[in-house]
Amino acid sequence: MAGDVLSYVLSDEGQTRWGEIVNCGNPPIFEKARATAAKDYTAEGKRCVEIADAMVANPQPVVANPDVALANQELKTPVVEDFGAVIQAIMVGEETNPKKALADLAGRRNQMLDDAIAAVQKKGAKVSREDWVFENWDPRKDYLPADYKGR
Repeated sequence: MAGDVLSYVLSDEGQTRWGEIVNCGNPPIFEKARATAAKDYTAEGKRCVEIADAMVANPQPVVANPDVALANQELKTPVVEDFGAVIQAIMVGEETNPKKALADLAGRRNQMLDDAIAAVQKKGAKVSREDWVFENWDPRKDYLPADYKGR
């Protein structure tokens, strides 16, 4: 049954129906179905698809060094550390100094990362802040498996 569903969803007809149901929120993957669905998009919907199409795959530190996962497990992230919460506070006027709020958030986040790295290094993990540096990354292009080899 799952195979039948996938077969249909990944067909031209299935992708066309998918585009009708979800609209620009999750456009079809096939160009023909995408073009058909796009006829019904609002101007805002068309712009959303353009923005989504411009997004690229970022480098992932854990792919380059699996020990990064150990540091990630050590991170202690209370709700106040959440980027989305800070942005919401700025948007609704609860935060009146966005630069200060974002700098404070970045400082706390960096300290948490440093603490997590130190904790797992004490346990023998081979991880450092350099694992989060990708000098060969071009933010306009997908970061592909071959790009990890160049680090």
